[in-house]
Amino acid sequence: MLFLAVFCGFLAENQREHYVEHKRAKDYAEMMKDDLLKDTAQLGGLMRGIENLLQAQKNKELLWQISTDKITWADIEALRNPRVDVTPFFWNDATYSQMKSSGNLRLFRDKELIKKIALYESMIKGFEFWNKSIQEFLKSDYYFRSEVNEETFLKNNPSIDKSKSLKTLGYNFDAWSESNIIGKNIIGYQLGLREDYPHVNKIAEEIISLLNKNYHLK
Repeated sequence: MLFLAVFCGFLAENQREHYVEHKRAKDYAEMMKDDLLKDTAQLGGLMRGIENLLQAQKNKELLWQISTDKITWADIEALRNPRVDVTPFFWNDATYSQMKSSGNLRLFRDKELIKKIALYESMIKGFEFWNKSIQEFLKSDYYFRSEVNEETFLKNNPSIDKSKSLKTLGYNFDAWSESNIIGKNIIGYQLGLREDYPHVNKIAEEIISLLNKNYHLK
C-alpha cells in the first residue's frame, strides 16, 4: 500500500509538472507569435519603401545617362521623385532572447519548430545587415549634400530657365557625381533585401502556423 501511495504521488507530481511546463510553453508561444506578427508587418512596410527607393534610383540613373553639358532643370523635374522614407526594421526578439538565455527553448518539444526558429534567427540577422546598410546611406553626407545642393541651386535661381543647360547656370555637379557613385552601390543592398524578403517572411509564417497547431492558438 505504501509503495502504491508513493507511486501515485509520483505520477501526480509528474502530471502537475507536465501541465505547468505546457502552460509556460503556451504562454511563450503566444508572445513569440505576437513578436512574429509585428516582424511581418514591419517587413511589409520596409519592402514597400525599398520598392519606392529602387524606382527613385532607376529614375536617377536615367538622369545620369544625360551628359552634364546638356542636362536641364526640365530633365530633373521630369524624373524627380518625392523624398523616399524607408522605415528602419527592428527585430522583435524579446521572447526568443528570453527563452534562449533562460534555457526555456526546451519547452518547445517540436524539433521542426526549433529548427525553423533557428533558421529565422540566422536569416533575420542577414536581413538586418542589408537594412542597416541602407539606413546608413540615407543618413550619409553624400545623400545629404545631393539634396542640399538642389535646394541651394533653386534658392539662388528663383526664376530659372528650365530649358537651359544646368552647367551654364552654375549648377554644382560634384555632389551629383558622389550621389551617382553611392547610389549605384546601394542598389545592391536594396536588391539583397528584396531577394531575402520572401524567404524570411515565409519562415515567419511557417513558425506561426506551427505555434498555432502545437498550442491551439487563435
